[in-house]
Amino acid sequence: MESAKEIGRVQGGQDKTIEDGKLIQVSNVCNRDLNPRLPEPSFEDIQQYVDAGHMIIPLQRHSKCPLNKGWTQGDALNSAVILEKAKREGLNIGVRLKVTDLIIDVDPRNGGDTSLTELMKIVGLDLNGYPHVITGGGGHHYYLRKPADVPTVGKLPKYPGIDFKSIGGQVVAAGSVHPNTGALYRS
Repeated sequence: MESAKEIGRVQGGQDKTIEDGKLIQVSNVCNRDLNPRLPEPSFEDIQQYVDAGHMIIPLQRHSKCPLNKGWTQGDALNSAVILEKAKREGLNIGVRLKVTDLIIDVDPRNGGDTSLTELMKIVGLDLNGYPHVITGGGGHHYYLRKPADVPTVGKLPKYPGIDFKSIGGQVVAAGSVHPNTGALYRS
């Protein structure tokens, strides 16, 4: 039987490879905290992620990149311990995506708003009822669920400025600080 293989990009420019629904590789190249004058993250919204069944992970300070190399492996991490460490060290928080997660990542700077309007009209989906985060860069993360056996693609060439993120990826949580703008991600 042939295996289903998916290759795509995840947060922070990381390459991922998924085979038969299982993450097999993520290469990680991340930016470091280059601007110590950026504001501190806010942790007011993090419990909402935990209550919704999301797995949170620590990100590097003022970064979109995971703190730990093994962030894609293992069972759910202890959210209370992660949150305590993040507060103590001023770390951003990420959401490690599961096979049932589908995040629509919209980048208006690359035409994402127009693409999203066109795509949602074609598929007949109204995103107003879904959890939504405004990114620190002015984009949007829409949180959806999908059946575990439905594969995803990272991009659709006809719709620039939109990325689809699922298992093997992560997104930055509300309250985190954008590394370039210093703006908070907000829900």
